[in-house]
Amino acid sequence: MSALQYYREALLLLDDARTKLSNRTNRLEFIQQRLARYSDLINIAVSEARLPALAFEFVERARGRVFVEDLALSSLRRPSSLPREWFEKEFVLLNDLEDLRESPLTLESLELIKTVQNQLEEHWLSALEKEQEYVSLRRNEPLSFRDVQQLLDCSDGV
Repeated sequence: MSALQYYREALLLLDDARTKLSNRTNRLEFIQQRLARYSDLINIAVSEARLPALAFEFVERARGRVFVEDLALSSLRRPSSLPREWFEKEFVLLNDLEDLRESPLTLESLELIKTVQNQLEEHWLSALEKEQEYVSLRRNEPLSFRDVQQLLDCSDGV
């Protein structure tokens, strides 16, 4: 396994650990304390692997991780294409998930977290076709190099 693969695996594990932290403040501090690992991966992607698109993707992920973490649980503009009831259900699921993450970790609470996460994912999937950008923000999905290229291509005509 190459250094690049080790760092990618380490960052996946760090992201997974971050999502299991009990509250937003802890998750933000966790990310801030581990930004150096992103920097290491970016340097390896550019200098050793010569993969600028991958390096760009991790630059975007590192720079946006704190912002996206905060944004994911904040109030976003409600797209008009989705009914009020859809947002009410999302609000309940997000609050349930936050409450579960703040409770003591037991096998039962971990199962409940998984259940609510699955319900939330299904709920977001129901809106994906109409509101892809909104759902992506809620899911904490960083932009890829290709996404940025497409956005830039679309703005050329403006």
